[in-house]
This record gives sequence, structure tokens and C-alpha cells, in this order.
Amino acid sequence: MKDKQTQPSSTEIQLFDDTLLYKRGDYWHMRVWLAKEGKYARFSLRTMKESVARERADDRRTEIKAMQLAGKKYFSLTAKQGVELYLKQRMKDVEAELIVIGRYKTIKTHLEHWLNFIDRDTKLKDLQISDCENYFHERRKSRKTEALKVSQTTIMNEQSTINAMMGWLYRQKETYIESFIFQKFKKIDKGDPSNRRPTFTDQEIEKIIKVLALYIHEPAQDKNDKNNLTKAIAGNYLGFSIMSGMRRGEMLQLRWSDIGFDRIQK
Repeated sequence: MKDKQTQPSSTEIQLFDDTLLYKRGDYWHMRVWLAKEGKYARFSLRTMKESVARERADDRRTEIKAMQLAGKKYFSLTAKQGVELYLKQRMKDVEAELIVIGRYKTIKTHLEHWLNFIDRDTKLKDLQISDCENYFHERRKSRKTEALKVSQTTIMNEQSTINAMMGWLYRQKETYIESFIFQKFKKIDKGDPSNRRPTFTDQEIEKIIKVLALYIHEPAQDKNDKNNLTKAIAGNYLGFSIMSGMRRGEMLQLRWSDIGFDRIQK
């Protein structure tokens, strides 16, 4: 694309139809029109000599043209914009009933942690394959006490989500890398109770039900008190959770129309 000026000044040189060399102060700069992206790419050539400026401008233009031939864009989205683009696609999956809204919210939370780590304004095309090598250390440092440390399993799930997004962005030609290399984890001892979620024993369930019965009975005597009503509903919610074994996300999706009652025959 030719420069709009019909009569360039003495400090402007039209190298090609799409490339202009110009001076700003004592130093030479250049700009290249990128038709597919609808923008100018501008560079400082860091020289006061015209001959050196011409040579560098030619080299830079060649690099850009080679990039375009390879199907790559020069301008880059930020990490924040990349996440927004990916989440928009995943919302389409929710609408198509390929994933549930709970899964979408989990993905969104995972990627929010990644943005806090990588910096929201980082350019996607500047990302390197090793940029998330210390992700585990940083996520663990985000909690001050050992008791509240993020579990290894949680971080593994986050890393899987991050690389799923990177793979999608790579296919959209928004990144130059398809995934990150994360640091390897130590093997989890699945026999250690602290590394799994064991179910309650029958004796533990009996104790919980007795406590819940009292917890529900007392506020149920005065339902006009808003706080008592909330307490009674919460107690029944916990009781149903124990009896059904359903997860929180599953229970929140329940409607009365989903529930039926069968008479117990003696």
C-alpha cells in the first residue's frame, strides 16, 4: 500500500509499494503495511545512516513476508484476550451441551490462575515453550500456610486446561507454540489418605445424621425467623448430599421435577 503523501519529504523514502523509510529526529524508522491484518507494522532501525537503514528495512520486510507466507500473523493478542477468545468457544460447547456450565466455570477459574502467573498483557506470540516451567512453585506460593497449599492434583488439572487452551490457540494461528512444558511432579502415593477423598464409614455417617437431625429440628420450630429457615434448608441440603452421594454441582442443577418418591412397602 503506497503512503498517502503524494510528495514525500526529503526524510522519507518509498522502498516498496507497502514499505516506507522515514526519519524521526536523527534516526531512521520504517513502516510496512500488512494488508491481511489491516495495520502498519512500525520499527526503529537504530541507525543514522541511510545505507544501513535501507539494508535493515529490507531484511525486516523479508522476515515479515516469510512469516505471512507461513500463515502467521505479525500482531499478537494478549494473554487476557486469548483466554477470552477460548472461553467464548467453550461457552459454545455449553450451549451445544457438550460440557456442563460447572465444567465451564472450572476452566475459567483455572485460566484465571494462569493469567495471574503469566501476566495478562503478555503477547501470545512472545510466549516460549518453557515459560510455565515454574507454574507449580508459584501456585503453591500463592497460599501462605501449609494447610491451605494448593494440592498437586489441582495444579495438574490446571496445567491440563492451560495446554488445552494453547493447543486451540495454536490451531487458530494465535500462538507459535502448541503447549507448555511443565515441571514433572513426584508420583502421588494413592494409598495415603491425605492424597485422596475417602468415603465416610457407616459409623461416621450415623454420627453425622444424628447431629444434622438436631441441627434441623431446632430452627424448624420457628420458620418465621429468616436465619432459622436458612439453617433448616442448609441442614436438609447436607442430609440429602449424604444420602444421595451427589456432588455439589449435581445437586445445584436439580429441580423438583427431577425428584420422585417411592413408597416403601413393609
